[in-house]
Amino acid sequence: MFFDEDGKCYFIGTHPNPDGCRYDGDWFIYISEVDIENFKLVGEKKNVWNGAMKGIHWPEGPHLYKIGEYYYIMHAEGGTGPEHAVCIARSKEVFGPYEGNFCNPIFTHRHLGVRYPIKYVGHADLFQTARGDWYMVMLAVRPTRTYTTMGRETFMARVIFENDWPVVNPGLGILSSELIIDLPEWQLPENATPVNCDRIYKFSAEDHLGPEFMYLRNPDMDNYRITENGLELKCTETKISEKKSPSFVCIRQDSHCFEATCVLTPDGLFEGAKAGMVYMQSNDYYLKLEYEGLKVNVILCQNGVEEKIASVLKAESKVTMMLRVVGLKAYVFAGVGTQVETVASDIDISSLSTEVAGGFVGCTIGLYAEDSINRDEPVWAKFDSLGYMRVMPVKKEDVQ
Repeated sequence: MFFDEDGKCYFIGTHPNPDGCRYDGDWFIYISEVDIENFKLVGEKKNVWNGAMKGIHWPEGPHLYKIGEYYYIMHAEGGTGPEHAVCIARSKEVFGPYEGNFCNPIFTHRHLGVRYPIKYVGHADLFQTARGDWYMVMLAVRPTRTYTTMGRETFMARVIFENDWPVVNPGLGILSSELIIDLPEWQLPENATPVNCDRIYKFSAEDHLGPEFMYLRNPDMDNYRITENGLELKCTETKISEKKSPSFVCIRQDSHCFEATCVLTPDGLFEGAKAGMVYMQSNDYYLKLEYEGLKVNVILCQNGVEEKIASVLKAESKVTMMLRVVGLKAYVFAGVGTQVETVASDIDISSLSTEVAGGFVGCTIGLYAEDSINRDEPVWAKFDSLGYMRVMPVKKEDVQ
């Protein structure tokens, strides 16, 4: 949405080439006026731009700005992978014609090689601070030895204008490790809770799950409840591997190296019912720590095929399951309380990456429950806690 100086509102979006797509990603950027009273497009839906490069794939995510005497269209092109780039065009009329910047793409990392620590840069937006300085925010990924398990993150760069065109990180042209922002330091308000990357959730002490928790697709919230026993998940017949919404709740991975720990009370988990923790990229790629039949099983799923890697007997009333991820290796532990033993080591998790599994949203750490039997009375899996803690790699090469 773009609100012009005269009060008119416009929508800028993308759609397939109206003359017919010659290839996958042959799309056009269009602009249409918006009736903001009735919230619908009105008038001509005009195609204004189809990317800076000849035969470009996926001109998408466009933004429309009015800066000085020009309207600018800034968009991503090349797809969300290695060829991702930020390009820009301008016109003195909102519907064009638009001219591309001779220096397009104005920002990309696609020329830096597959081992550069930040890749897939694109989907950018411009903003101006109260002091008049311009910055760009954009999406990119931080791979581990060319594999991406964390999905896209937000990055920022400084912008200046030369000849009425934006120049990103002038003199450098790529993302910098540090960025000086000429604004007063933000002070945490009194009584506010500071953000902590390490998280320990004692579910019995909570009355709800925070906004960092996610579900898969459209969840049935009747499958989740918090009681004095902790977080309870109904063991349903829907499996993690199905393209449905299983009993599954998760948080995002945000570090190359971390430990995730859950404590499960297996009382009531009868034959056929199982529950545990899962490191999940998609329905076809995941690593499960699964309690079933008095055992903790370690199951790796690749391309939809599950393989049991290890199994250990754990018949205690409370079972601790721990997953440690260091770069592209995973380690699994199980036990009681803090007394855990190694169940599996050096599990290769490179398949749980964008480059192998596809997609670009990254992995999650979650709790889940399943049941292979349709019962009159459902079985509930009881989780006392979930912990997530960043850890330092022993060797730098593990994550580079």
